[in-house]
Amino acid sequence: LYRVEITKDGCTGKSASTNVIPPSSASAASTNVCQDESVTLTAQAPVGFGTPTYQWEVSTDNGTSFTNASGTSDGVNYSAASTGQYRVVISDGALTSVSCAISVTVNAKPVISLTSAPASTVCAGTTVTITAAATGDAPLEFQWNQDGVPLGGETASAVNVLMGGNYSVKVTSAKG
Repeated sequence: LYRVEITKDGCTGKSASTNVIPPSSASAASTNVCQDESVTLTAQAPVGFGTPTYQWEVSTDNGTSFTNASGTSDGVNYSAASTGQYRVVISDGALTSVSCAISVTVNAKPVISLTSAPASTVCAGTTVTITAAATGDAPLEFQWNQDGVPLGGETASAVNVLMGGNYSVKVTSAKG
């Protein structure tokens, strides 16, 4: 509690007092996630709050305006699954505190298509080249697998194979 008295020319005005509310806080272990994933935001009520209530808010215009966030929340924790700035408003009925915003970025997954040459059935001993065309945030990293097992050293966008099997490629973008 702070109290202020103003004196001018020897006269003292009425005193005024105000409560200074400590800030609430919101935190996250990571704020960059891949599409179809979410990040858990955690609120911390200021010291001295009674039984707090929590309302998570989101801004999609760089913090100019905030609206109530929809989604999964138990109050203290909120599961953010879309890009935006998130903050929490904490109230105990008498006091209200608003956290600083946390920016969450949801990154698109790379899009992959596979082609092989030759494209038809081949005889044993014939080399087949499988090529992955992928789009996403550069640089893209490739890891080829045969029957679910990584092929050591096969990290280019194309792989030459001589043996039958199920081949797959895992493509990771710069943002995960």
